Amino acid sequence: MPTLTQRAVPVQAHRLAAQGDARAPKSVTIPPIQVDRSGVGHCWVDADATKLPKNIEIEIECEILDGGVAHTDDYVASNGLHYRW
Repeated sequence: MPTLTQRAVPVQAHRLAAQGDARAPKSVTIPPIQVDRSGVGHCWVDADATKLPKNIEIEIECEILDGGVAHTDDYVASNGLHYRW
């Protein structure tokens, strides 16, 4: 079974899809994501399905697709944890 960072995740590109644009992507491959367990950047671990809640996975997908953030060294998600990809 592929890991979270290896699988293609279905994503709805809301802006393009709402406009009926045929270019709306059907899926995106999530880059490798890490979560900082220390809260201060000292304990980065690979995020898997148990360490990355679905709502945070969607939040990161939106940052990548809608926000254009293809890479970041520190992203504070709505749950207060730090992520990087």
